[in-house]
Amino acid sequence: AVEQVRREKLDFLLAVGGGSVIDGTKFVAAAVNYAGEPWDILETSGKHVSQALPMGCVLTLPATGSEMNCLAVVTRKSLQAKLSFASPLVFPRFSVLDPVRTFTLPPRQIALARFPRLQVTYRFVDVDEPGRAGFMRYFDLYMQRGGG
Repeated sequence: AVEQVRREKLDFLLAVGGGSVIDGTKFVAAAVNYAGEPWDILETSGKHVSQALPMGCVLTLPATGSEMNCLAVVTRKSLQAKLSFASPLVFPRFSVLDPVRTFTLPPRQIALARFPRLQVTYRFVDVDEPGRAGFMRYFDLYMQRGGG
């Protein structure tokens, strides 16, 4: 995607999707004008990002809060690595969500959308499997009691 954006000389990126799509778009936005190997952005947590293409979001699934922050988590399957970076330069210029599109989502998904900061924390902190399981037990109990 980075090479295609460079080749096409695009000057704006639009992420249409959920958190993973938005995070991937943030990475591309930062990588397009990055002088080094793009993966270095993630290995240095974004410390050397000095410019990024502007981007916007059309959110199709509320969940991670990626549409309203300057953080991104990207997976590189070939290395079996999942790394994060942050830069104010990748903060979306706008985010759009038609709430009507959420009416058919399962209640559990809507409730998860109410926990974006906690979810992001769990993505950025090395939490062991029992810790994740404990969080999900708490979340399921929250949902059983009305989720609201």
